[in-house]
Amino acid sequence: MVEPDTYCHSGPRTDCLGGTSSRPTGTTSWPPTAPCATSCACWAWPTSPYCTERGGDLVQELRRRFDGKLIVNNGPFGGRTTREQALQQIEADHADAVAVGRAHIANPDLVERWQGGHPENEPRPELFYGPGAEGYTDYPFLEAA
Repeated sequence: MVEPDTYCHSGPRTDCLGGTSSRPTGTTSWPPTAPCATSCACWAWPTSPYCTERGGDLVQELRRRFDGKLIVNNGPFGGRTTREQALQQIEADHADAVAVGRAHIANPDLVERWQGGHPENEPRPELFYGPGAEGYTDYPFLEAA
């Protein structure tokens, strides 16, 4: 049994380097069918033949079978989620929340930028996995930009 308030993450990928499963439902349906008492689950939305859109049939079927919260994202290779995409997912009731990792990495004040319609810093993904702060924590705040 999983403890309440546990974060679960699943998706049709088998690894973080772009490999996909030939059985997407077999690799992604375990939380809704197993004795899982989680109150939050996150399904990754990688660019793949099984889930090319966040509101896709596979993911929405899993959502129907799971009573926890659904937080969606683009997965490690799906590109940056825009404010418009995030709002669309919430307004269409495809998810309870949208994770926006790349946009947040490049904009430490992302909420303020989105609320005020301000321009965003461009992420530098080639620096995301380096040893230092450059490209990960060195982006300017709105008032400094």
